[in-house]
Amino acid sequence: MHSETLFSPAKINLFLAVTGLREDGYHDLISLVAPINFGDEIDLEYSSGNGISFECDRSDLPTDERNLVVRAIMSFQEKIGNRDGLRVRLRKRIPVGAGLGGGSSNAANVLLGLNRLFEFPLSGQELHFMATEIGSDCALFLKETPCVIRGRGELTDMIEESARLRLRGRKIALFWPPFSISTSWAYAELDQAVGMFSCPSKAEETLLAWLESDQPPETLLSNDFEELLSAKFPTFSILLNDLRKRTGVSCSITGSGSTCFAFADDRNKANELKRKVRSAWGEKAGFEWIDLL
Repeated sequence: MHSETLFSPAKINLFLAVTGLREDGYHDLISLVAPINFGDEIDLEYSSGNGISFECDRSDLPTDERNLVVRAIMSFQEKIGNRDGLRVRLRKRIPVGAGLGGGSSNAANVLLGLNRLFEFPLSGQELHFMATEIGSDCALFLKETPCVIRGRGELTDMIEESARLRLRGRKIALFWPPFSISTSWAYAELDQAVGMFSCPSKAEETLLAWLESDQPPETLLSNDFEELLSAKFPTFSILLNDLRKRTGVSCSITGSGSTCFAFADDRNKANELKRKVRSAWGEKAGFEWIDLL
């Protein structure tokens, strides 16, 4: 095989507790993360000569080492000692600065794709280590299934099949405003807020109780960034509270924003949510009705 087209899914955080600031400057967190069937496409193929040819249909994104895709390719090539030419084309659908993990997903799926393209020279453990060196939450996308992440995001544990079945195939409305939110800014704001970090033991207890129950994911939804973002950007709390009150949906923010999601099992409900989102945030607001994977 000399080429491969990859699907690079986004993710949502069904539960996200930030439990403290680490000595290395990162944050400890506990989160239940699920991939969704909304994402980017990446073409990988051999090319003549050496070097990396990287193209992206978003002109505002870098195509050098600042892009995690390029860093993933360089890391993989260095590890296996192969500098064969590669041509990579990235077609973006995941919005940037939206809490959906687009860049991390791109990097992780490029690692998986290259490993297949070169007939599996690296073990899963080696890929995991490489992913954690590229980005804090890259490793979770190697799992390709819902998982619990801890530490700065590098510690990943798959959940039991009974819990996965409560997530798989559930329909959600995914929506985001016409602006992005910097992850570094959001965490810096969290650092300055008094009493915003979650208690680690309480967060673990809450998550474990749901994992061992038979409850739907709507009963778990929680994100430590919602209060912070709502204070800085009241448009979030206004819309989410309106959706909860007037439509009865369970909704939350994913990552550090700006994307939100709501469970919407039928198209009529999704269309109702879309109208309310566009009414609140304008016609440039993004909206997708998709499945949990």
